[in-house]
Amino acid sequence: MRKVMKKVVSLMVSASLLTSCALSFNSFSASAKTVSNTYCYHDYGTSATSYRQYQLSLDTLENSASTRGIIGADNRVPDPNNTAVVRLSVGGTGFIVGDHTIATAAHCVYREGKFLDTTAQIVDGNGNVIKQLTTKRTHISNDTRLANINSLDYAMIEVEEDLSSYGAFSLGIMMDDFRNKSTNITMSVSGFPERTGEEWGKRYVGKGRIMEVDDKKLHYDVDTSNGNSGGPLYREFTEYGETYKVAVGIHYGYVGQTTNEPAYNVSVRITPSILQFYLNNTSKVYSDN
Repeated sequence: MRKVMKKVVSLMVSASLLTSCALSFNSFSASAKTVSNTYCYHDYGTSATSYRQYQLSLDTLENSASTRGIIGADNRVPDPNNTAVVRLSVGGTGFIVGDHTIATAAHCVYREGKFLDTTAQIVDGNGNVIKQLTTKRTHISNDTRLANINSLDYAMIEVEEDLSSYGAFSLGIMMDDFRNKSTNITMSVSGFPERTGEEWGKRYVGKGRIMEVDDKKLHYDVDTSNGNSGGPLYREFTEYGETYKVAVGIHYGYVGQTTNEPAYNVSVRITPSILQFYLNNTSKVYSDN
């Protein structure tokens, strides 16, 4: 987990109500929100510096560490049955978002100019391996490859195996009025944290509140520590007898307390372009740019 260098940011938005855009994208017009982004993918098993570039744009959207971020007492509890949260070989976390796709943080698959040999495991509540997954490709933003940008610390892992029997997260976008409505809304972060006196590898979940947002990041008081990087910041709710987990952020770091502000943990905020990166990616034919 990264310790984030804090910047002073002027908030242009307040924060936002959850919309499960894996099911509906009605909040955004493709014509009004056309954004083109360049990404790159790495074929697992090839040279650590090899990659190919490709582009995705919203007008083609299809529905389809060394720090501990403990704020106050450590209130995390075991999360034994949430097998959609997977363990990464690099000591991080990922979460299932498609039949062959896992979301995670970019620094869990790419560091210091090289792609890592990152693999994932489905594990039970005791940390025992249920299924070892075979990495096919890893994807990051091309801007992340060119510079270490916290707000672009997101990535995707493609695997050979079918993940449909292990559960999945919907992906959502926080609408701009969420913070005004979020007083009683509990958010969660699940993953594989290092915990004092315990061997790494068991899944835990922490709960808390959104504290602050900007257009690219979400701040919250949910406890985390090394190993939580790449895990989902999500809301869980039940409607019509069905329980849904909607991820709105990807955890990547911690900001310590200052004279003027309390400590907080931080994630990449899922935006329309990040949403289509996950939902509209594996259907593409990749080619060099």
